[in-house]
Amino acid sequence: MKRSNRLAWFGGIVILAIVILTLFSAPSANKIRQGSTYSRSPDGYGAWYAYMQQQGINIQRWQKPFAQLKQNKVNQPKQKSLKIENLKSEDLNSEDLNSESLTLKEIPTTLLQIYGAVVPSEPNDLERKWVEAGNTLIVLGVRQPPTSANFSTFQKSSQGEIKIETTRRYQSEGRKPTSQKPKEKVQISLGDRFGAIVWEQKFGKGKIIYSTTPYLAANAYQDYQSNYQYLAELVNQKGHKLFVDEYIHGYRDSKQNETKKNSGAAQIWEYLANTPVFPISIQAGVLLLVLVFAQNRRLGKAIFLDKPVVDNSEAYIQALAGVLQKAESANFVVEMVGKQELIQLQKKLGLVTSRSDVNSQIDREELLKAWRNHTGTSDTQLSKILQIYSQYSQSSQDSQKRSIKDKELIDWLNNWEQIKQVLSEKGTGKREQGKEKSFITP
Repeated sequence: MKRSNRLAWFGGIVILAIVILTLFSAPSANKIRQGSTYSRSPDGYGAWYAYMQQQGINIQRWQKPFAQLKQNKVNQPKQKSLKIENLKSEDLNSEDLNSESLTLKEIPTTLLQIYGAVVPSEPNDLERKWVEAGNTLIVLGVRQPPTSANFSTFQKSSQGEIKIETTRRYQSEGRKPTSQKPKEKVQISLGDRFGAIVWEQKFGKGKIIYSTTPYLAANAYQDYQSNYQYLAELVNQKGHKLFVDEYIHGYRDSKQNETKKNSGAAQIWEYLANTPVFPISIQAGVLLLVLVFAQNRRLGKAIFLDKPVVDNSEAYIQALAGVLQKAESANFVVEMVGKQELIQLQKKLGLVTSRSDVNSQIDREELLKAWRNHTGTSDTQLSKILQIYSQYSQSSQDSQKRSIKDKELIDWLNNWEQIKQVLSEKGTGKREQGKEKSFITP
């Protein structure tokens, strides 16, 4: 595979891996937006919010934490007013008017919370105290066990038939209390023989209204106006300020965002909390590997490789060897190599002094005798070399009968290397011995 094609395949695999990691690791914004009045998706409540405005009902979006709800003073010049229904003017004096002992009445609030996923039906301590003060909390999408009821049903109500798509029901009988606090009286607003779908529970001066389905008046039910009217009737409490919670869907008030911007540390931690750091780090690591391996270098400056020096002699020998191998001319190799090696051997043994004195018809016994006298070793290996040379050279009569095998040829060449090595060692030893003698002689 060419380098360009390999890089193209590698880049395609990396891009595919990044896409897969993004799809499976990135946080899903759709789930947190479910039930939001800003959403136009089938599970959103944008159409119902527009319906409430068309009906002239004053409903506002709450985009702050729940803990700040009790401090709400929106559209109220005074948070508290005197309760003077049964108080006559003659019963008041200047001391009473300046006294703080008069009964004060707070304006109650109704908060609608629409969850995309089911949540526990028990309120926390903060919610419970807020409701006990006389406020109303409406929660759509609470966790209840599924029953044998049909998934899609129509429930009768004062606003007509309400379309419900869930099998979950609230069953008060035989249920174990999930809280140590005493269970308040439950009043069913919408339900059937399998249990309650919408019910309310009183806590002190206020109450909480629950619904097992979060899609009571979702955008998908625009053709069922009775669903919209029913939810409007639930939330429209007389004398209450009405809010729908958008803070649980990720929306924040602009003033709150400005406050966070003033706090550097809070901004950093908020960013890290809302950022998919792990998928981004994986993608950055993959891109780093691509940059490293695509350029075939490590992290650092590029190190250029030296161009190899072309040996023409070696290239010629390799090309010639390939031609001879295809032509099955191994005996020719024995002829040419053997002839040159014998010439060099005669020179080293002192049998000839110049190239013109080289005898092509070598006396085998004379050559072996010179070898023994010069090296002082056995002539067995040299005898085998001469025997193979005389057997497979083209001048031999038996050379046409069969060709030398590759293994025999390799062994024959290795034997020549060993012969030359022995001659080299003997020559080096004699030179060193001569140097020692010349050093001792005065």
